[in-house]
Amino acid sequence: MKSKFIISKILLLTIIVFSCKSFTGGADESKNIMPEFVGILEGEGSFAGTIHDDNNIIPIHEISFTGHTKIGGIRRGSDDSVNVLDLSKLKEIKVIKETYICPRYQDKEYILVQTTSINGAITDDLLVPRNVVICAIATETNMEKSWYLRKIRKITIEKDLRQYKAQAFNEKLRADKEAEESESFFGKIKKSFTKATTALNVE
Repeated sequence: MKSKFIISKILLLTIIVFSCKSFTGGADESKNIMPEFVGILEGEGSFAGTIHDDNNIIPIHEISFTGHTKIGGIRRGSDDSVNVLDLSKLKEIKVIKETYICPRYQDKEYILVQTTSINGAITDDLLVPRNVVICAIATETNMEKSWYLRKIRKITIEKDLRQYKAQAFNEKLRADKEAEESESFFGKIKKSFTKATTALNVE
């Protein structure tokens, strides 16, 4: 009877030790989770700008929220609305507080963010979920990079790359056409001059 009691006690202690170990491991693992890079998904926009990470200013392109250029589920501290951040409509996203508990939503932790839209309007009470990840490609090194939004100071969006490429293509077409027309005009003058010279020589 005594031996059974001892065995039961040993088993109970073993279970407790393993349980504690697994709980601790889980906590450590959650601390070590790193933001994962996801490339731009098909059909999404393509944007270039800079990431301000501590004192580093990193030129980047193909900026996204894990593959998407829009992200929903954004709250505001001043009302009950749910909002969408759309990179095509923004000039800047600035992190005001890495961890913020809003009086309106006291049961959750958010990132407090300020945005500047392309028309200059500033919104300074946006509440973004803390696990939002920013992905981009470093322009200088072509390296795939990812950050938790809460860990950076700000993102500036400088170019819509598709629009920029389309404009550049249209400008090249226009320049080529103008060059062709100019060449054609001078070609006609040259032909006329050659004919006149030939006529004079014949006479």
